[in-house]
Amino acid sequence: MLQSFLLAGFLQGLLIALFFLFHKTEVNKKAHRVLGVFLLAVSINMLAAAGFTSGNMADFPYLIRVAELLPFLYPPLILFYTYYILYPEERFFQGYLLLFLPLVAGLIVLFPFYLKPAAEKVEIYSAMLKGNYPFSFYLLFIAKSLYGIIVLVICFLKVQRAEKLVRYIYSETRGREISWLKYLLLAFFFMWLMATLRFMIGFKINSVYVPGILLTALIYLLSYFTLKQKQLFSHSDVELLNEIDGSGDQAPENSFTPAENRPVQNDIPEETGSRNRIENAEKIFDQVLNTSVNQKVYLNKELTLQQLAGLCGVRPNILSAVLNDYYQKNFYDFVNELRAKEAVTRLQDNAFSHLTIEALAEECGFKSKSTFYQSFKKLTGQTPTQYKKGLVC
Repeated sequence: MLQSFLLAGFLQGLLIALFFLFHKTEVNKKAHRVLGVFLLAVSINMLAAAGFTSGNMADFPYLIRVAELLPFLYPPLILFYTYYILYPEERFFQGYLLLFLPLVAGLIVLFPFYLKPAAEKVEIYSAMLKGNYPFSFYLLFIAKSLYGIIVLVICFLKVQRAEKLVRYIYSETRGREISWLKYLLLAFFFMWLMATLRFMIGFKINSVYVPGILLTALIYLLSYFTLKQKQLFSHSDVELLNEIDGSGDQAPENSFTPAENRPVQNDIPEETGSRNRIENAEKIFDQVLNTSVNQKVYLNKELTLQQLAGLCGVRPNILSAVLNDYYQKNFYDFVNELRAKEAVTRLQDNAFSHLTIEALAEECGFKSKSTFYQSFKKLTGQTPTQYKKGLVC
């Protein structure tokens, strides 16, 4: 009965893998293809697990322990997938091919087994079914578990950082949410952790079923959110973030592209010099604030850092640095605080009393209700409804 779950997981995973490998899309195309390869590897491993636990592998000795190396593909594929969800138009660094070294090491460990005669392979396989595993099995099991946990932590941190970076160039995060990816990475992390714990308490052959069932559920969730996800950062966004990184701003902690591939910063204006930076930055900030308030550019729901910089006649990376240095907030917080102040002004004006809270928020430039409530409460210490009731009293 439980093996049927693994077989069902194999068939479902195979169909979904083929879909992501061959369907036509222009959004997150690279992430879709990597996900297809990942799901194909998982599906084949599920089939191998079903065959291994059933005892039927003895009829195919040349396949014994072949699929044991497949989990070494999971961590790099998950990292590639995460990277392309976050930066879909970027090329992957060649250095990341080193992530496949554990797979090569595992192949070296198992190579002597693959050279054994068929009868000896079947004998070892029969012993494994009874719970007597060779040393190489334990060695590879620990390596796969630790490798997966380390890479998943790295992916989680990359997603967390990307969530922060969105706020450096966009005034609205709706449509760019990637919290689902964090939660799924956590789910995979706990699965890997469970795999490590089952080894510590004594691996049993039946324990492969529960992870198999959970993995089937995660495949559906991962597929659903991947299809739903819109493009997060364009190539121009990444170039801008690299410029912000090179301007002395505190936004990114490290660079997105290798130093030799970055644009040369040979035209940075005088205001970035250490001697004149404070004086000139104060003037730039006043200019940005005056332009934002006088022209009410924050009413534009799609306002970006590049657009505001263009209106103020400064480079986007300089604007970002100024906001962080003299406003102590990123672009997202800067714009949404102005929107919240506009909402306060309109709530106090009877001319807007006919509007609902949601309609007022939309007119003030907010695209998301949650962003409006967070920004408003951060400014006033009250929700919009509480503030409105206080005005009536």
